[in-house]
Amino acid sequence: MPQYESTIDGLQRWHTHNFENLGWTLLASKKADEPHQLKVRCFYNSCKALVEALEEKMATCPEANREDLGILLRSAKTLCAFTKYTFAPRKFQMHRKRTDYA
Repeated sequence: MPQYESTIDGLQRWHTHNFENLGWTLLASKKADEPHQLKVRCFYNSCKALVEALEEKMATCPEANREDLGILLRSAKTLCAFTKYTFAPRKFQMHRKRTDYA
């Protein structure tokens, strides 16, 4: 049994929802308190789970749907990479160090 039982429509809606949440997550990342940082971590985990679900669905779906899923997967991987780069804790620490010396 697959880990993620999902339809292509459900995956597409999840994908759209993640892109819509990106703006709110960027705003939340500017706050240093725990609830806002938790939202950032949850967003990143959602991006990773979406990529896993899309990869799993591509492995089990008919050939006719693989092209559409491939487009969603490439886009989701880009979002995941952007999220990892933008919200990485080491980046925030490096940024703070740079401003301390400026």
